[in-house]
Amino acid sequence: MRSECHYSCAAKPVRAASNSCCTWSKRWCSFCQTEGCITGVTCTAVTLYSGQLVAQSELSVVITLAPEVVDPGCIAALCARGVTVSIGHSDADDATVRAAIAEGATMVTHLFNATGGLTGREPGVVGAALDSDVWAGLICDGHHVHDTSLRIALRAKPGRCVLVSDAMPPAGGVRHGFTLHGRAVTVRDGRCQTDDGVLAGSAICLADAARYCVEYLGVPRALAIQLATALPARAAGLAEGVGRITVGRRCDMVVLDPSTLAVHQVLAG
Repeated sequence: MRSECHYSCAAKPVRAASNSCCTWSKRWCSFCQTEGCITGVTCTAVTLYSGQLVAQSELSVVITLAPEVVDPGCIAALCARGVTVSIGHSDADDATVRAAIAEGATMVTHLFNATGGLTGREPGVVGAALDSDVWAGLICDGHHVHDTSLRIALRAKPGRCVLVSDAMPPAGGVRHGFTLHGRAVTVRDGRCQTDDGVLAGSAICLADAARYCVEYLGVPRALAIQLATALPARAAGLAEGVGRITVGRRCDMVVLDPSTLAVHQVLAG
Protein backbone atom coordinates (compact mmCIF):
# COMPACT_ATOMS: atom_id res chain seq x y z
CA MET A 1 0.00 0.00 0.00
CA ARG A 2 1.33 3.44 -0.88
CA SER A 3 0.55 6.54 1.10
CA GLU A 4 1.21 10.11 0.10
CA CYS A 5 1.61 13.23 2.16
CA HIS A 6 2.31 16.84 1.30
CA TYR A 7 4.74 19.13 3.09
CA SER A 8 4.49 22.79 2.26
CA CYS A 9 8.00 23.77 1.25
CA ALA A 10 8.44 27.40 0.38
CA ALA A 11 5.45 28.10 -1.86
CA LYS A 12 5.58 24.80 -3.70
CA PRO A 13 4.17 21.54 -2.30
CA VAL A 14 6.54 18.61 -1.99
CA ARG A 15 5.01 15.21 -2.32
CA ALA A 16 6.38 12.47 -0.16
CA ALA A 17 5.43 9.10 -1.60
CA SER A 18 6.01 6.37 0.93
CA ASN A 19 5.25 2.71 1.48
CA SER A 20 3.54 1.90 4.76
CA CYS A 21 5.44 -1.37 5.11
CA CYS A 22 8.88 0.21 5.28
CA THR A 23 7.83 3.61 6.55
CA TRP A 24 6.76 3.03 10.13
CA SER A 25 8.14 0.96 12.94
CA LYS A 26 5.17 -0.92 14.40
CA ARG A 27 5.67 0.72 17.78
CA TRP A 28 4.78 4.07 16.23
CA CYS A 29 2.19 3.13 13.61
CA SER A 30 -0.89 2.47 15.74
CA PHE A 31 -2.10 6.07 15.92
CA CYS A 32 -2.11 6.59 12.17
CA GLN A 33 -2.24 3.13 10.57
CA THR A 34 -4.28 0.03 11.18
CA GLU A 35 -2.64 -3.38 11.04
CA GLY A 36 -4.38 -4.04 7.75
CA CYS A 37 -2.53 -1.13 6.16
CA ILE A 38 0.88 -2.67 6.81
CA THR A 39 1.68 -4.84 3.82
CA GLY A 40 4.51 -6.95 2.52
CA VAL A 41 5.58 -4.64 -0.30
CA THR A 42 9.36 -4.77 -0.55
CA CYS A 43 11.81 -1.91 -0.45
CA THR A 44 12.86 -2.93 -3.94
CA ALA A 45 9.38 -2.12 -5.20
CA VAL A 46 9.36 1.20 -3.36
CA THR A 47 12.78 2.08 -4.76
CA LEU A 48 11.71 1.35 -8.32
CA TYR A 49 8.43 3.23 -7.95
CA SER A 50 10.15 6.25 -6.38
CA GLY A 51 12.73 6.30 -9.15
CA GLN A 52 9.93 6.40 -11.69
CA LEU A 53 8.31 9.34 -9.87
CA VAL A 54 11.55 11.27 -9.96
CA ALA A 55 12.12 10.50 -13.64
CA GLN A 56 8.57 11.21 -14.82
CA SER A 57 7.68 14.38 -12.92
CA GLU A 58 9.03 17.62 -11.49
CA LEU A 59 8.15 16.56 -7.97
CA SER A 60 10.70 16.37 -5.23
CA VAL A 61 10.18 12.88 -3.81
CA VAL A 62 10.72 12.61 -0.07
CA ILE A 63 10.26 9.26 1.67
CA THR A 64 9.96 8.91 5.42
CA LEU A 65 11.08 5.54 6.71
CA ALA A 66 12.14 3.77 9.87
CA PRO A 67 15.73 2.64 9.20
CA GLU A 68 15.51 -0.33 11.56
CA VAL A 69 12.92 -2.05 9.34
CA VAL A 70 14.58 -1.68 5.94
CA ASP A 71 17.33 -3.81 4.46
CA PRO A 72 20.91 -2.56 4.33
CA GLY A 73 21.44 -0.74 1.05
CA CYS A 74 17.79 0.27 0.63
CA ILE A 75 18.42 3.90 1.62
CA ALA A 76 21.46 4.13 -0.65
CA ALA A 77 19.40 2.73 -3.55
CA LEU A 78 16.66 5.30 -2.98
CA CYS A 79 19.15 8.16 -2.82
CA ALA A 80 20.81 6.93 -6.03
CA ARG A 81 17.46 7.40 -7.77
CA GLY A 82 17.14 11.00 -6.64
CA VAL A 83 14.90 10.40 -3.62
CA THR A 84 15.36 12.40 -0.42
CA VAL A 85 15.25 9.94 2.48
CA SER A 86 13.96 11.15 5.82
CA ILE A 87 13.89 9.23 9.11
CA GLY A 88 10.66 9.09 11.06
CA HIS A 89 8.16 6.94 12.98
CA SER A 90 11.21 5.08 14.19
CA ASP A 91 12.56 3.50 17.36
CA ALA A 92 16.05 3.06 15.88
CA ASP A 93 19.10 3.28 18.09
CA ASP A 94 21.95 5.71 17.55
CA ALA A 95 24.07 3.26 15.56
CA THR A 96 21.21 2.42 13.18
CA VAL A 97 20.43 6.08 12.57
CA ARG A 98 24.07 6.86 11.85
CA ALA A 99 24.23 3.93 9.43
CA ALA A 100 21.17 5.36 7.66
CA ILE A 101 22.84 8.76 7.46
CA ALA A 102 25.96 7.14 6.05
CA GLU A 103 23.80 5.58 3.32
CA GLY A 104 22.38 8.98 2.41
CA ALA A 105 19.45 9.85 4.71
CA THR A 106 19.45 13.63 5.11
CA MET A 107 16.38 14.45 7.20
CA VAL A 108 14.36 13.58 10.28
CA THR A 109 10.70 14.19 9.43
CA HIS A 110 9.43 15.45 12.80
CA LEU A 111 12.05 15.45 15.53
CA PHE A 112 10.83 14.29 18.97
CA ASN A 113 7.52 12.93 17.59
CA ALA A 114 6.94 9.21 17.01
CA THR A 115 10.55 8.40 17.90
CA GLY A 116 12.29 7.00 20.93
CA GLY A 117 13.54 9.55 23.43
CA LEU A 118 17.11 10.59 24.15
CA THR A 119 18.63 8.96 27.24
CA GLY A 120 22.10 8.92 28.75
CA ARG A 121 22.91 5.46 27.40
CA GLU A 122 20.93 5.50 24.16
CA PRO A 123 20.63 8.74 22.19
CA GLY A 124 18.31 7.16 19.61
CA VAL A 125 16.89 9.15 16.70
CA VAL A 126 16.76 12.41 18.66
CA GLY A 127 20.35 12.29 19.85
CA ALA A 128 21.75 11.20 16.49
CA ALA A 129 19.83 13.96 14.74
CA LEU A 130 21.02 16.66 17.13
CA ASP A 131 24.61 15.43 16.83
CA SER A 132 24.71 15.29 13.01
CA ASP A 133 24.14 17.47 9.98
CA VAL A 134 20.75 16.03 9.00
CA TRP A 135 17.82 18.41 8.59
CA ALA A 136 15.41 18.31 11.52
CA GLY A 137 11.71 18.93 10.99
CA LEU A 138 9.90 20.55 13.90
CA ILE A 139 6.15 20.71 14.53
CA CYS A 140 5.69 24.00 16.38
CA ASP A 141 2.07 24.05 17.49
CA GLY A 142 2.25 23.94 21.28
CA HIS A 143 1.03 20.33 21.38
CA HIS A 144 3.53 18.07 19.64
CA VAL A 145 6.78 19.24 21.25
CA HIS A 146 7.58 21.10 24.49
CA ASP A 147 8.88 24.62 23.94
CA THR A 148 12.13 23.79 25.77
CA SER A 149 12.79 20.88 23.43
CA LEU A 150 12.13 23.09 20.42
CA ARG A 151 14.56 25.73 21.67
CA ILE A 152 17.20 23.06 22.31
CA ALA A 153 16.88 21.79 18.74
CA LEU A 154 17.03 25.27 17.24
CA ARG A 155 20.17 26.10 19.23
CA ALA A 156 21.81 22.74 18.55
CA LYS A 157 21.16 22.86 14.80
CA PRO A 158 21.35 26.46 13.57
CA GLY A 159 20.50 26.57 9.88
CA ARG A 160 19.53 22.86 9.82
CA CYS A 161 15.99 22.98 11.24
CA VAL A 162 12.82 23.34 9.18
CA LEU A 163 9.17 23.79 10.08
CA VAL A 164 6.71 21.06 9.17
CA SER A 165 2.99 21.41 9.73
CA ASP A 166 1.86 17.77 9.92
CA ALA A 167 -1.39 19.41 8.82
CA MET A 168 -4.69 17.57 8.68
CA PRO A 169 -7.98 18.64 6.99
CA PRO A 170 -8.96 21.26 9.64
CA ALA A 171 -5.80 23.31 9.00
CA GLY A 172 -6.65 26.72 7.62
CA GLY A 173 -10.39 26.06 7.81
CA VAL A 174 -13.28 25.71 10.21
CA ARG A 175 -13.66 21.92 10.41
CA HIS A 176 -13.65 20.46 13.90
CA GLY A 177 -13.20 16.82 13.03
CA PHE A 178 -12.30 14.25 10.40
CA THR A 179 -11.70 10.54 9.95
CA LEU A 180 -8.21 9.07 9.66
CA HIS A 181 -7.96 5.41 8.64
CA GLY A 182 -11.40 4.76 10.08
CA ARG A 183 -10.75 6.54 13.36
CA ALA A 184 -12.58 9.69 14.40
CA VAL A 185 -10.31 12.66 15.09
CA THR A 186 -11.54 15.81 16.83
CA VAL A 187 -9.92 19.24 17.09
CA ARG A 188 -9.99 20.39 20.69
CA ASP A 189 -8.27 23.65 21.65
CA GLY A 190 -6.22 23.47 18.46
CA ARG A 191 -5.16 19.87 19.10
CA CYS A 192 -6.08 17.05 16.69
CA GLN A 193 -6.69 13.93 18.75
CA THR A 194 -8.49 10.63 18.74
CA ASP A 195 -11.17 9.77 21.29
CA ASP A 196 -8.49 8.33 23.58
CA GLY A 197 -6.39 11.49 23.45
CA VAL A 198 -3.72 10.39 20.98
CA LEU A 199 -2.32 13.11 18.70
CA ALA A 200 -3.27 12.66 15.03
CA GLY A 201 -1.56 15.38 13.04
CA SER A 202 -2.03 19.09 13.56
CA ALA A 203 -4.46 21.89 12.73
CA ILE A 204 -1.78 24.44 11.79
CA CYS A 205 -0.37 25.81 8.54
CA LEU A 206 3.28 26.79 8.16
CA ALA A 207 2.47 30.45 8.75
CA ASP A 208 1.01 29.42 12.11
CA ALA A 209 4.19 27.52 12.94
CA ALA A 210 6.34 30.52 12.03
CA ARG A 211 4.16 32.76 14.20
CA TYR A 212 4.48 30.30 17.09
CA CYS A 213 8.28 30.42 16.81
CA VAL A 214 8.22 34.20 17.12
CA GLU A 215 5.64 34.46 19.90
CA TYR A 216 6.61 31.53 22.12
CA LEU A 217 10.18 30.56 21.27
CA GLY A 218 11.72 33.99 20.85
CA VAL A 219 12.84 33.29 17.29
CA PRO A 220 13.55 36.45 15.23
CA ARG A 221 10.84 37.04 12.64
CA ALA A 222 13.25 36.83 9.69
CA LEU A 223 14.58 33.45 10.87
CA ALA A 224 11.06 32.12 11.47
CA ILE A 225 10.19 32.88 7.84
CA GLN A 226 13.39 31.17 6.67
CA LEU A 227 12.43 28.10 8.70
CA ALA A 228 9.27 27.86 6.59
CA THR A 229 10.70 28.82 3.19
CA ALA A 230 14.38 28.91 2.21
CA LEU A 231 15.56 26.19 4.59
CA PRO A 232 12.85 23.62 3.68
CA ALA A 233 13.57 24.32 0.01
CA ARG A 234 17.20 23.37 0.60
CA ALA A 235 16.24 20.31 2.62
CA ALA A 236 13.99 19.01 -0.15
CA GLY A 237 16.47 19.74 -2.92
CA LEU A 238 14.39 22.57 -4.39
CA ALA A 239 16.62 25.51 -3.57
CA GLU A 240 17.44 26.20 -7.21
CA GLY A 241 13.81 26.95 -7.98
CA VAL A 242 11.99 28.11 -4.85
CA GLY A 243 12.50 29.35 -1.32
CA ARG A 244 13.86 32.82 -2.09
CA ILE A 245 12.75 35.88 -4.03
CA THR A 246 15.43 36.35 -6.67
CA VAL A 247 15.91 36.46 -10.42
CA GLY A 248 15.43 33.10 -12.09
CA ARG A 249 13.34 31.48 -9.36
CA ARG A 250 9.66 30.60 -9.44
CA CYS A 251 7.45 33.55 -8.55
CA ASP A 252 5.49 31.64 -5.90
CA MET A 253 4.93 33.93 -2.95
CA VAL A 254 2.96 34.14 0.25
CA VAL A 255 2.28 37.70 1.38
CA LEU A 256 2.31 37.96 5.18
CA ASP A 257 1.34 40.70 7.58
CA PRO A 258 4.70 42.09 8.79
CA SER A 259 3.49 42.23 12.39
CA THR A 260 1.36 39.14 12.88
CA LEU A 261 2.62 36.90 10.04
CA ALA A 262 -1.01 36.32 9.07
CA VAL A 263 -1.42 35.25 5.46
CA HIS A 264 -2.81 38.06 3.28
CA GLN A 265 -2.36 36.67 -0.20
CA VAL A 266 -0.91 33.68 -2.05
CA LEU A 267 0.63 34.31 -5.45
CA ALA A 268 1.26 31.35 -7.73
CA GLY A 269 3.90 31.98 -10.37
